[in-house]
Amino acid sequence: MGLIRFAKNNTQFVELVFDDEIDCEAMFDDILLFLGGNTLTKSRDNPTIIRMSLKNLEYLVISAGWELDFEYEEDVLIELRDFSSKQQQFIEPTENIWTQAKIKQHLVDGYSAKRTPTSFQLKNLEKMLLRKSAASFSVPGSGKTSEGLCYWLCNRTEGEKLLVVLPKVGFTAWEDEFKEWIGWGAEQVIRLDVPSDKLKDRIDSMLDAKVYLITYARLWRNETQLSEIMGQGEWSMILDESHNIKRDSGSYSQSVRNVGNYARCSRLILTGTPAPQGKNDLLAQAQFLRNARMNVDDCVEWINEIKVRTTKKQLKLMETKTITIIKPLPTAHKKMYDLLTSRLFRRKEAEGDEEYLNRLNSMRRHIMDIMRAATNPRILCEMEEFVGKLTEQDITDVLNTESWKIKETIELVNKLVNQDKKVIIWSIFNENTDRLAAHLSHLNPRIIRGSTPSAEIHPGTVIEDLDGGTREGILRDFKEENSCRVLIANPAACGESISLHHWCHDAIYFDRNYNAGQFLQSCDRIHRYGTYPGTNNITCAQVQVTYYVLISKDTIDERISARLEEKIDRQKRILNSGDYSESLDEKGTASSDASGMSNKDIEDFLEYAESTAEVSS
Repeated sequence: MGLIRFAKNNTQFVELVFDDEIDCEAMFDDILLFLGGNTLTKSRDNPTIIRMSLKNLEYLVISAGWELDFEYEEDVLIELRDFSSKQQQFIEPTENIWTQAKIKQHLVDGYSAKRTPTSFQLKNLEKMLLRKSAASFSVPGSGKTSEGLCYWLCNRTEGEKLLVVLPKVGFTAWEDEFKEWIGWGAEQVIRLDVPSDKLKDRIDSMLDAKVYLITYARLWRNETQLSEIMGQGEWSMILDESHNIKRDSGSYSQSVRNVGNYARCSRLILTGTPAPQGKNDLLAQAQFLRNARMNVDDCVEWINEIKVRTTKKQLKLMETKTITIIKPLPTAHKKMYDLLTSRLFRRKEAEGDEEYLNRLNSMRRHIMDIMRAATNPRILCEMEEFVGKLTEQDITDVLNTESWKIKETIELVNKLVNQDKKVIIWSIFNENTDRLAAHLSHLNPRIIRGSTPSAEIHPGTVIEDLDGGTREGILRDFKEENSCRVLIANPAACGESISLHHWCHDAIYFDRNYNAGQFLQSCDRIHRYGTYPGTNNITCAQVQVTYYVLISKDTIDERISARLEEKIDRQKRILNSGDYSESLDEKGTASSDASGMSNKDIEDFLEYAESTAEVSS
């Protein structure tokens, strides 16, 4: 039928050259139907040529067993067989040479490690080191970063480099871990936070660098440059919070897997929530690890075979304490709240499922405003779309009445600070973070939210000199400065990859949304495993963590609290069972909606609002 050859100047891609255009068209449709996605392209210059990756060709002819009636150029056959053979080291377990004692000894002998993996980390590492690909799905706060670091150091050969892909809030955590474990600082661990045209110069100028940190967004922008650089050396790759590539067809996901092709030494994924939307979320992560295509069921089976998971119970930390503070809204605020709630469309039988789903979706924004009203309705009176719908007297009454949550928070923070404690306040609305900061200005509060920039960390950067307006500078001040006692944070911006458990043991939840994953992540910022710097004391095994949750009585706050409990129990059951056929997120939860609001959440609140309206009437 034709010839299979390498694409010009690129041995990672092959060309299928057909004898005629009709055969080419038919085969293109067949392969595209089988592989799906953007897996192959037609040549713009020649309608009888199909271009595809060597990886996909291997999957077709070896894994899936397609018999292609083609002649192969000899170098393609050699590379294809070699590629297939190399995949086995990422799939099949090797002879177990890594005992717990050998892991500890290797870290000391090879890197003069200042720390030792915990018993549960060593148990995980024994299993992880059976292969050149591994997955840790341990709970937040259990030390997945440490596991990843140790896994790579045990696998590492002389001259090998590591690329860590992470959310932008994760830079500091990895930098701190390498420094604390083996003393590697800014000369060895660098951020690739430069534009595409400067990336190669950045790497070339850092001759001693061994570890490179890059965000998912930056990798996507620099895919070509990274592929070229990694193709010329020995590299491993770790994905931190790997659920960021869960969408198989997503641009970040595809770029990560393309670059991952050049991580020929070892690959690792780290996440506490591997499959938020169900088993399909595991597909891209498994394909990254194996550098090969897989079907969903095979990928779930394989992931369950290789993954490790440390549960919260295994950490043996002190139980946390939750103090729920429930108070009614002031009269003027309750009037505002009831007005907003009364405007909800009453639930009624719809003509069809589509109409009903559209009705639910249209209510999401309105429910977010109701959440604002339950917390601090004064911010609504400053929003243009509401001012025209309220009487002057209503606006005056609301603005002249302080939120009970503001008063309670000020009183609670002052009490805790007087006990020589530091406090983190969580709020989902930026307007509330600003208002809280203004009221607590005497305590030098700092704010971290989505717009807070990251610092530019380069070799020679002194942590003490970091701009206090950056994430890193704010966290430094909160940890080290006695004058900085209060951190005000948004869970969406500050809920991952930040460890505050040695310095802060009290958190106030000024308001919450329906996002159970974000809520759990925020809780784990101050309740996690780890020894206090310079000691052998496990902080959270000796100091109790307390969460203060503020709830406005007879409002949506109460329903959010109940629904979060249900979601958390459900997520724990799914994660501990390893059954990824069920989504962690409930049906109707939009991945683009940080509030975590599902269709069931909306239905729950509609029923609640309707029942309370009937009682009051």
